[in-house]
Amino acid sequence: MFHEKGISFALDTPEPVPLNSREYYLKGWCVAGSSVDQLGLAVVIDGVEQPAFFGLPRHDVAQHFTNPALTRCGFVARFRLETASAPITLVAILHGIRIPLAGLMAVPAQEITEQLKVTNYQQWLAVKEPELFWKEEEIARRLAALDYQPLVSIILPTYNTPNYFLVRCLESVSGQHYKNWELCAADDKSSDPEVLETVHRFAAADNRIKVLQSEKQGGISTASNIALAAAGGDFVVLLDHDDELHPFALLEMVRAFNESPQSHFFFSDEDKINEFGVRSHPSFKPDFDANTFLSQNYLGHLIALRRNLVTDIGGFRSCCDGAQDWDLLLRASEAIDPASIRHVRKPLYHWRMHDNSTASNLDCKPYVAKAWGRVLNDHLSRTGQTVSVAEGLFHGSMRLCYPAPRALELGVFLRTVDGAFQSAFVKMNAGQRALHVYQLSGCAVSRVPKDYLNGNVSAVNPAPCSLTELKGDVFVFFNGTLEALNHQFFEELVSQSVRKDCGLVTGIAVDSDSNIISTGLVRSKDNDLIDPCLGVKMPNHGYLGQASLVRCVDACPETFFAVRREHLEAVGGLGIISSSEIRHLAITLTQYMKDHGLSIIFTPYAVASFSGDQEPARERTAQSTAFETRRVNPQVLSFMNSDQVLKGYAC
Repeated sequence: MFHEKGISFALDTPEPVPLNSREYYLKGWCVAGSSVDQLGLAVVIDGVEQPAFFGLPRHDVAQHFTNPALTRCGFVARFRLETASAPITLVAILHGIRIPLAGLMAVPAQEITEQLKVTNYQQWLAVKEPELFWKEEEIARRLAALDYQPLVSIILPTYNTPNYFLVRCLESVSGQHYKNWELCAADDKSSDPEVLETVHRFAAADNRIKVLQSEKQGGISTASNIALAAAGGDFVVLLDHDDELHPFALLEMVRAFNESPQSHFFFSDEDKINEFGVRSHPSFKPDFDANTFLSQNYLGHLIALRRNLVTDIGGFRSCCDGAQDWDLLLRASEAIDPASIRHVRKPLYHWRMHDNSTASNLDCKPYVAKAWGRVLNDHLSRTGQTVSVAEGLFHGSMRLCYPAPRALELGVFLRTVDGAFQSAFVKMNAGQRALHVYQLSGCAVSRVPKDYLNGNVSAVNPAPCSLTELKGDVFVFFNGTLEALNHQFFEELVSQSVRKDCGLVTGIAVDSDSNIISTGLVRSKDNDLIDPCLGVKMPNHGYLGQASLVRCVDACPETFFAVRREHLEAVGGLGIISSSEIRHLAITLTQYMKDHGLSIIFTPYAVASFSGDQEPARERTAQSTAFETRRVNPQVLSFMNSDQVLKGYAC
């Protein structure tokens, strides 16, 4: 604690804390005698004064001084520095007099020159993020070259928002580099008068801000629809009242509008911020995938939609409050070609974490989970699907349970080298479904006799056969020695395989120590094929929950997969298979599915454990195959798991 001319203060941050490559913050408390009335704070940098936010609750300070009048003595100052060497002065402002309290210096950001040294998100923000955006001195010139600069309407529902969060939210809009926007703020009859006072204060300083109010409290969808009705922009952007926009958020969306003029629906990557704006938990998302989107609203923020699309589908629905954005986006995706949904691969939205936010605690709003089920069931009803809805593998995820017709028969292919008891083991896990087991030996496929299934290893060698002789509507191929299968393993593969849009299905393959060895391959930012869950230890959910969500993948692993008979016939049947070339079959089927617009589905509800040394991801040259796999390097895995940054997507 320090004292200066009748003022007592303390800094919780002895040095300015970096938020990114240029922005810092300080926080602490300050009182003038036995009062905080008429007191203000600011930081002065190179002679320029930047006001601090004063009035945060500090019950600990009021208790220490045994004076309830000092409760709102907390402050936080956020400011920009062009150089870390600039002197910073914290000043108190009392009755118009400025009183210097402390002189500070910022700690220079750690210099990181090699990509492999970027091992956490704070380093990524300092080194990599500036490369994503135009230099500020170039913005005006480069923006002038854009043909399409539409009015963007920001939809902001408010309700009893903590004042500091609301101020930061509004300041993040005012600070946008793209200037052709309007903010439609609709208050849902807040009982705290400071909410409307704050919004009106900002509106008085900026005529782009429209202030609206519900006649009676109706919930977030009601307030959002009031804001939507007042919007006049070509696009609407959704903003929550306690979150913040990146300064380049609107500009990057407008760049995307220009690059993709036929698109109706845009989403970006995002991260989370604490009370004071420190960024963490980045979400570098996959491109739009309807399967993942039906498991959870992974699109989240930032969302930009054509306004006429939003109005055509009826805006927000109050019956889905708590999941109203997910409901809106699902209905929007039903109304357009999914190919017109564009992903902007930059973190443009900062989702606030605090005690009453689902960003940090999904249980803080128990009605949300009920709304998830309503959203999905309504979607299934609108699209005419007979599918049941269940909870997913982690809180915040859901599962669509597709039917698996009982009449369908299953054909399973095993390698002869994996041992005689593999067939009996597979049969034991087939349940009541008709199952036919076949072996791959050398270049031949053979049927396994009944005695062999019963464990009679002395049975005569089975005779070779072709696909036309084999029974089965869905075929499953295993490329390794099985140790265990989860309950309903085959039923899940069948139920996914028979979906009309599905061509191939795979699941989770783990080793004897429960480490994931394959889940399917996806394209990274650099166009490499990687497995985003490789090395994750079960039952961890992986980055963004990808080990526990049904999703599309770009290529099927050779470890195990299921395919319908007609697709296997279409690529030439069994003539291309040998025990050493299941990989070749996986590549051929993958190419066929991509050529014919069929999905390759990963499901976390089919888990197979393999013994021995499995090698699903090999080092190969770029010329060796169209489906190139790069083994994820241990440093990358450490980056992914420890700081939740998927380097393959983000760097």
